[in-house]
Order: sequence, then C-alpha cells, then structure tokens
Amino acid sequence: MASDIDICNLALARLGDEANVSSINPPDQSAQANYCSRFYPLSLQAILDDNNWGFATKTVTLAAASVNDSSLWPYAYEVPSDMVNIIALFDSAASGDTNYGGSVNSTNGPLYGAGSMPGQGTANRFATHGNQQNYSLEMDSNGNSILYTDQVNALLKYAAYVTNTQSFPPSFVDALAWKLASNLAGVIIKGDVGVGAAIKCMQAYQAALINAVNSDTQNRKVFPRPIPAGIAARA
Repeated sequence: MASDIDICNLALARLGDEANVSSINPPDQSAQANYCSRFYPLSLQAILDDNNWGFATKTVTLAAASVNDSSLWPYAYEVPSDMVNIIALFDSAASGDTNYGGSVNSTNGPLYGAGSMPGQGTANRFATHGNQQNYSLEMDSNGNSILYTDQVNALLKYAAYVTNTQSFPPSFVDALAWKLASNLAGVIIKGDVGVGAAIKCMQAYQAALINAVNSDTQNRKVFPRPIPAGIAARA
C-alpha cells in the first residue's frame, strides 16, 4: 500500500520532478518536502470532502454539549474532532431500521441517508423519510463547533479526516496524487507554465475522482430490504 511519501513523490513525478522526497513530517532538507508538508494535508482534506468514502465513513453516538446556547434547538452535541462533514443525523433508537447492509466503520451498523451514496435507489426510502433528523452545525460562544438538533439520543454518520494511508484504495491514491500535483504545480513550476500544469493536473484529478468514486460505490453495494407497508405508504 502507498505511504504519504509515495503519494507525494507520485505527485511530484507527474510534474516532471525528480521525486525523491524521503520525509514530510518532519520534512527533509529539500524544498519539495517542505511544499509537500504544506499541501499534502490540504489536498487530503479536499478529496475527503469531495465524496463520502467508505473507508472514511464513521457512525457514532454523540455526546451532549455542556452548554446549549441555542433558543431554537432543544439539544446540543459535541462533534467528533476528526469530522470533515456531516452525512446524516439519526435517532439512535431507530438505528436498526436503517441498516441495509454494506460495510461502514461503525459500532451500530451502517446507516445510509438520502444522497449519502450514489445509486442506492429505493434502499434509502425508509432512512430518508423515517429516520433522518434536522440539525444545524454552528459555533457556540466559546468558538466550539456544536451540532444543534431536535433529536434526543442523536446518532451521527459523518465523513472523517483519515490519515492512515493503509486504508486508501488504489484509485483514491491515484486521485489524491493528482490533487496534490495540482496544488504543487505553481511552486514547483514557476510562471504561466506552472499555472497551465496546475490546470491540467486538476483536469486529471476530476477524471481520477470519478473513477475512484465509482470504485468506492461498487465496494459498498446496498441491497434494499422489505419496507413495512405503513412506512411505504408515507414515502
């Protein structure tokens, strides 16, 4: 499996660099390593934000915030420190009703909300209309991110900031290297040539991202199970 150093050197190689970085944390003595140390985390966060990846999806029961500053929402929860974005919020008591199979990093079973994965079709009907809850992610008076909701016992499905490259599928590595190359182009290749290289790398990233998303979706095929008649009638 690729390491963060492998990904950085792949990105540099795509820009025509010698690609011999040996460390980015801390960076070795090269300028390339310093650039990679700065832009690799940003590139990783950007691609994690571009799709709800299976290897980066987590489901957790939220801990109540110590203070609720909101006059609009009855419940306030702390958000996970590794959260990139929210996929869906559920009632933890109903978690079994949203389990349609598949693989997710969760102690409560996989929860698939509306739009969380491409191509799910009717597998989302109960999760969409029965269990997903309204919420608002805001900053409290102390500057902390707080998730406000009407839901007691809230269960959060979210995209996490994953740094362990051993969990990255090959297609994800390929896309990430192109994303990093697009961010490195301007500092590795100066002037208009560097700008042009960045544009080409971004185009390559978009194509690689589609391939990675398709691969990720195929690895998380969801099969619908029978929906109770009463639920189906309300859908």
